[in-house]
Amino acid sequence: MLDLVDQRAVLGQRRLEFRQPRLELGTPRYELVQEIERTAQRALQLDPSCSEAHVNLGSLLECQSRSAEAELSFAKALALDPKCAEAHIGLAHSLM
Repeated sequence: MLDLVDQRAVLGQRRLEFRQPRLELGTPRYELVQEIERTAQRALQLDPSCSEAHVNLGSLLECQSRSAEAELSFAKALALDPKCAEAHIGLAHSLM
């Protein structure tokens, strides 16, 4: 099992790997996205006050066209860290 620091590294490294227009069930890319989402959720269970984890989850959700869920994640990140530029940008994208 990855600790919180390792989970953050995995999320940061893989965030751009799945920015594709379509994710089809059963494909390696789909499985990777599911793994990253589970990791992001686990990171938030371990430390719900980690704004970076909320941003990572929001980015993942936005890439899956789950904008309403992404908006909530970015809003939580901003509530924790109002100066987080990545959360502001993510929130703006999720509202477009």
